[in-house]
Amino acid sequence: MGREERALVGAELARDRAALVDRIVAEVYERVPAYQALHESQLTEVRAIAGWLVTRSLELWVGGATGLAPEDVERLRGVGRARAADGRSIDAVVRAHRVGSAAAVRLVARASADRLDAADVFALSELWLTAIDQISESLSVGHTEAARMLDTDVERARRTFLDDLLIGRQSSRGAVRDRARILGITPPDPAVLVVAEPAAEPSGAEHRPVPGSGAGSGPGPRAGSGPGPRAGSGPGPGAGSGPGAAAGPGSGPGPGAVAGYGSGSATGLGTPTVSGSGHGTPTGPGAGPAVSVPGAMALLDLIDPTGADPLLTTRAGRAVLLVDPADAAQVTAVLGGRPWRGCALAPRALTGMSAAYRLADGALETAPAHAFGEWGVLGEADACVLALLNGGPVTPDAVRRAALGPLLSDGNAHLLETLRTYFRAGAATTAADALHVHPQTLRYRLRQVRELTGHDPHRPWPRFVLETACAIAP
Repeated sequence: MGREERALVGAELARDRAALVDRIVAEVYERVPAYQALHESQLTEVRAIAGWLVTRSLELWVGGATGLAPEDVERLRGVGRARAADGRSIDAVVRAHRVGSAAAVRLVARASADRLDAADVFALSELWLTAIDQISESLSVGHTEAARMLDTDVERARRTFLDDLLIGRQSSRGAVRDRARILGITPPDPAVLVVAEPAAEPSGAEHRPVPGSGAGSGPGPRAGSGPGPRAGSGPGPGAGSGPGAAAGPGSGPGPGAVAGYGSGSATGLGTPTVSGSGHGTPTGPGAGPAVSVPGAMALLDLIDPTGADPLLTTRAGRAVLLVDPADAAQVTAVLGGRPWRGCALAPRALTGMSAAYRLADGALETAPAHAFGEWGVLGEADACVLALLNGGPVTPDAVRRAALGPLLSDGNAHLLETLRTYFRAGAATTAADALHVHPQTLRYRLRQVRELTGHDPHRPWPRFVLETACAIAP
């Protein structure tokens, strides 16, 4: 067969390229386990690369070439670099290309076996054997180059890792596992997402005291961990209304200036470092100046992680931290002792961090000043209610579960009914009469509501959160 007839065969195969590529990718998907964890956008990219290689190989075969051209080799190096940035194992990538190449040869032979002579088969085999060697080497070189660059700037790579999680890019379990391995870290999973920003304070205003200054060094109890004081629950310091908020003294750092903060305060609680260009500026009501990466790192430096490796980045002028649930109380306590405000959500899987970030960021953007409470931290329920009011990514069922939580169980149905009756009646004595119980019994039940949910129905914002959830509860 001459080159003209090879061209005819190549043209016929090119017309059926989509089906050919689908069969190649299906075989790679079946035989390379790492590729079974890819999400659809990644598989689309795999199909595009396979389609290019099939088309290019047929062109080279028709032209009588025995290997890939220099520009093809460089393109494959770029693919290797991209896979390193994705966190995909080089062994898996090279094996996928070998499996795909072998599948392509079989499919081409099957489609045109009766039209190929020995010279054509040998030419195709030589081309593909040489190409496989070039592909393997190029992918490995590109992957090594990118991995070396990542190693020289691990902190930036970690921030990029978190940035990708926040926008939902390369966030499948397989991709997360591979990237964490390359970075040499163990990210928390499930994790608590914290989004924080400097709060604008009136001129001459005093900083909030550090929780625990002069009262021990361990973290205070977490909101929701017991019947201690809570956010807005009565006298004494409380925590934010969400999970993981600090609920008492004992977790603030000691005196002294802190890197990333001004040193004009005896307790080291100066003004947060303002970011330079490219970080954006918070626009929520009461927001202060944008925070820089050093400012975010200063927050993280105040935490003594007891669990997995925390991650941080900055987005839209706000600090974003991903911490182990065991460390969440430390973070909220640190925020509570500084001119900062934030939103700390309930623990969730790393694969759900994109939606979580939109929820927390939207809460900071829309929350009224009195929603932050004494310690300046919103919780899961606060964020869900704000998202519901502003058309954010939340369902009524999520609001009910976040705000009412334990009250939705059969064993606490009497507490939920008490709360609803109290809201309808507007006064404890009137609600007690409606329920045919003593007023002290009703007040005791309301204290149980506060202890179970972290929200005090006697205070404006926590009451609003509870009442909103009750209004949409079935």
